Amino acid sequence: MNRRRDAFLAAAKMSPEIYLIAKRHGGVCTIGSCITKPGIMTSVVEECRITLDQRHLDAAALARMLADAREAAERFAQEGGVRVAWSRIWQIAPVLFSAISLGSATPRSRRPAAARRIVCRRVRCTMPRKSPVPGCRR
Repeated sequence: MNRRRDAFLAAAKMSPEIYLIAKRHGGVCTIGSCITKPGIMTSVVEECRITLDQRHLDAAALARMLADAREAAERFAQEGGVRVAWSRIWQIAPVLFSAISLGSATPRSRRPAAARRIVCRRVRCTMPRKSPVPGCRR
């Protein structure tokens, strides 16, 4: 039986999950970055940091998306024997881009989807490995 506590494996499970969350709530979710430590190819990942961008025009739906993502991260961390921590990078209220802003956009960004996209929340989800010795801190 594999007893390794691989923080990357737990964090990687978030990738398909966020698409399900976005679909369920009619929003958008993206993992923008993934950084692992210690970053040695022969070592189990001790810490994995991912960034999660969530977007929705409805603030209540956006809050539900975040709650679902937190619940999923906790579940995956528990399954992998790791812990999860969250920190907010930044957040703005849901805002629909104006027609004026879209009119000054470059042709590539004037696609219809651009009118619906908003930037609402970016959070960092960190899944460090638990210490192998209870009560011991690294």
